[in-house]
Amino acid sequence: MTTSNDTYPQVAAIVSDILSVIDTMETVPPLADDMLESVKIRCGKIPEQIQSNRIKIAVVGVIKSGKSTLINAMTGKEVVKRGAGVVTAVTTRIRKGKKNRAVLFLKSWDDINQTLKNVLEMFPQDDTSSLNVNPETFDLRRKKDQDFLKQVYGKLVQAFPVTDQGIRPETLVIRNALQGYDTCKDLVGADREQLVFEGRQFSDHKLFTGDAANAFYVADACLELFGKTLDPRVELADCQGADSTDPGQLNRVVTYLQQANLFVYCISSRTGLRRSDMRFLKIIQGMGLLENILFVNNCDLSEHETLDDLLASEQNTRQELSFLLASPELYSFSALMRLFCAMEKKLSRRNRKRLALWQEDPVMTSWCSENAERFDARLSGLLSRRHHRLLVSNHLERLFHMCTALENKARLFLDGLNATGDDREQTRKKIARIKDNVKQLETIVKNAVPGAVAGLTRELEADLDNAFAKDAGRIRKKMVAFVNQTPLDTSLYQNRLKELGIKKILYLMFQDFRRSLDLFVMTDILPDIHTLAARQEDRIQSYFQSLLDTYRIDLSKNSLAPGQSEDTNIQFQMAAHQPALDRFVDVQAIKKILGLTLPDITMMPRYSGRIQTHALTGLGITFVTRFFRALVDKQQSFSLNSGFDVAARRIKKQTLQGIDPQIEQFHLRLKNQYFMPLIRAVTRDVTDKIHERFSLYRSLDMDIDETRAVDQAKKQTQQEKVTGMVTQLQQIRRDILELKETDVH
Repeated sequence: MTTSNDTYPQVAAIVSDILSVIDTMETVPPLADDMLESVKIRCGKIPEQIQSNRIKIAVVGVIKSGKSTLINAMTGKEVVKRGAGVVTAVTTRIRKGKKNRAVLFLKSWDDINQTLKNVLEMFPQDDTSSLNVNPETFDLRRKKDQDFLKQVYGKLVQAFPVTDQGIRPETLVIRNALQGYDTCKDLVGADREQLVFEGRQFSDHKLFTGDAANAFYVADACLELFGKTLDPRVELADCQGADSTDPGQLNRVVTYLQQANLFVYCISSRTGLRRSDMRFLKIIQGMGLLENILFVNNCDLSEHETLDDLLASEQNTRQELSFLLASPELYSFSALMRLFCAMEKKLSRRNRKRLALWQEDPVMTSWCSENAERFDARLSGLLSRRHHRLLVSNHLERLFHMCTALENKARLFLDGLNATGDDREQTRKKIARIKDNVKQLETIVKNAVPGAVAGLTRELEADLDNAFAKDAGRIRKKMVAFVNQTPLDTSLYQNRLKELGIKKILYLMFQDFRRSLDLFVMTDILPDIHTLAARQEDRIQSYFQSLLDTYRIDLSKNSLAPGQSEDTNIQFQMAAHQPALDRFVDVQAIKKILGLTLPDITMMPRYSGRIQTHALTGLGITFVTRFFRALVDKQQSFSLNSGFDVAARRIKKQTLQGIDPQIEQFHLRLKNQYFMPLIRAVTRDVTDKIHERFSLYRSLDMDIDETRAVDQAKKQTQQEKVTGMVTQLQQIRRDILELKETDVH
């Protein structure tokens, strides 16, 4: 996926031109000072700073919608494994690199053990009591705990075989943990370790993560691709299926979405929008991200006999999307055909035949190709604008200030060469006055900004406390209503009571109930959290913008050169451009560059080991007596409802008791892990902007008397050299303004 409108080479050229001017200035003794060296260092770092950050594009959709195929089509290579079923087990990030290299970031042992503790909660312990393992302190690295897990797995397979909905999630988690242990045990560590595939072993990463057992141990993956097919400004992400029944996996997808700048949502033309699509799109809508989304109607050409049939599919999808967006941007094409066309020379014989068969219908294939080109053009335009605004615009502002400071210095030198005694004395006094004013203002800023930020922090904490006091009540009310209204349904298991036993049925009910609660938090509570956070972010934005405006310097009041008209005076030229160049505080851009996301909001209920005993006690003696009579006498009727209702109430009671502490814990994480780092980052950005403005005045810190000592014979040569610098700097500033206009339009 390449784009033509890349401003990076233009910025790099501007940086190169400025550095060239600095090199020339250093050959003129009165100009060579610490200020030049400082500008040279800051200017030289800008290209690397731009390249180190990328625009993140998340490719999302439900299982079997063709996300991985679309990723491969966008890169023109078989980069990630594709195929029917649940193939994408981890979020895979793809970016341009100097060579083909795959880095897998493995989970820590704490991550792995916590996942297994979750699936072991409420499991009947009397069936495995011979091992005497406490699930709350479970550690997969211990042989006894492994044996315990194997026994649990055996009981789950025996008691809960495959149903119409597939294998139960708990069974899959345990199976993958056990099967992948021998391969991964020496790779995983106390912290998140890395596993690297590069060179000829690069493609082996697909074999590793394509195995669900190994993928269980992987947190996410980053692929670096050599070649020209991928835009160097971009990071693509192949996300897990948005219809996953694993709340933890869904939460990882949502976490990446918070970092992403653009979204490509993949829909299969064979199935159209499904209920799980709408559920996930509502999550995106609740996060306020729908304005950054493009939809791809991924055409299955084997399913559509004619173009009219395909157009009907597209129209249905467009109508359904209109319930969420007034004008959804939907592009219909075949990702697989596009991939095959890009890899035609490397295709297998079977796939060449498939491609040839599709190409026998030129009407449909040309229509798909045209849509793919429109998609590319739209994505390229959005990418360029996002890249410019987030990563380039801020640096253009700084380059402009650097360029202006250098021009100030060069003009002052020229004025000194030509000044008479009176002019020289007048200029010396103005320089002294400006230096004194700037020194005073810098002292004020140095003392005032930390105090202002501390005040904001205190206000924000108070506002956040008040917001949680208000909003947490509403969030709690929604969660309590959900807990009370969601049944722990025993009807699914009644006909297997005698086979499974009471404890296993309680385990099933508990796991299903907890999964439902976590999914409810993702779909219904997450939007409330984002709304709360957005209000506080707006407050931070407003506060720091006001702070930045407070220290704005009126450049037009500081004319230096004696007898120089306002039209040619550099200070007035700077003042004319300042409103367009002083970039506003952009909290959202800072968040994206930092990769800052809201803390994990999956509020899974925590249960003590006694909950199972309490639940069983709640069944009552009468219930237990009737249950055992029914086991002996098959003619005896028996109902689960009354006894299990009591058990369900006890489970729900403990769930409700855990809501307030978990909301409060989330509140603390939100303050300490999200808002405090955000405030620190915005503080750095605003402080840098203020000091960049001061650098314009530091450029005037020159001993004017040094120009008097210049040898008369060299004066004309130096005048010509420095005049040439001024001309170069003027052209560079025009180039910067032109590039800035590109951003505006």
